[in-house]
Amino acid sequence: MRFAGIYRKYLSPWVVVAIGGSVFVLTFLYLGQKDITNPYFIFHNPAYPIVSHAHGWLYVVQALVLVFLSITVLELFSLYIGTARRLFTDKKEQEFNRDTLNRMMDYLTKECSTADARKLMALTKSKSEKRLFVNQLRISAVLTKGKVHDDCITLFHEMNFDDVVKKNLRSLYVRNKMFALRVAGDFQLSEFNPSIAKYIYSKNDIVRSEAIQAYVKVNADSDLSFLADYTRSLSILDFNVIVNAAKHYRNIHFESLFSSPNAIVRAIGIRLVAIQNKTEFKPLLLPMIEDKT
Repeated sequence: MRFAGIYRKYLSPWVVVAIGGSVFVLTFLYLGQKDITNPYFIFHNPAYPIVSHAHGWLYVVQALVLVFLSITVLELFSLYIGTARRLFTDKKEQEFNRDTLNRMMDYLTKECSTADARKLMALTKSKSEKRLFVNQLRISAVLTKGKVHDDCITLFHEMNFDDVVKKNLRSLYVRNKMFALRVAGDFQLSEFNPSIAKYIYSKNDIVRSEAIQAYVKVNADSDLSFLADYTRSLSILDFNVIVNAAKHYRNIHFESLFSSPNAIVRAIGIRLVAIQNKTEFKPLLLPMIEDKT
């Protein structure tokens, strides 16, 4: 059931089975008693008139029916609460995003000072609001160029959001790590290089992908030689992001990329050679024409 499925994300299957078994045992033991008593209260059993005449397997069936009816009621209640909460949260986020975006655009399109940045800080009181604000600012920085792009980076540092990135990088949740890696990459936060480098070899494919993209973006002076010995899988998205981020890098060590055992890394080197029009590497490219990978 959905209710049990939700908690299986946080509990092992055996714990879920143990909880369900415990509920059944308690129901089985107390269902046939007229009053359920303990040192603190006395609870009249409303099902007693029905089950008092049942014996053997019929009693077991009735206990199971009551257990599943209780779970169904709890499922419906959790579904209602979850839906209502999600709708309320979505509405609040939409309102916050709209207000934040308007104020952010005012800041980025006008001559504003540090004092104006402090006014924007008043919008971000909770952790979720800070995340939403940083994400909006990150998207604006990615989609813009020139002065507006530079102002986005300036605003990020003026509002001291480095601590938000640090906390999310240390989080146990993949979603938080992804957020922090994207922010670190798009704002080129080199102080987080050690943490980003650690996640390049993460067991989680999503975290690993975000980390390698962020590492390339942060290290603008890199020769990309670290990719030569990278044996983990890279996706087409990784390929496109790395190529787009490194297409203007002038000290790329193409020989190491061409000699990599990873086909995607070799393809990255080939694409960057073509973009930068490095004709001197033609002799190295010709043998790879017949490469079956």
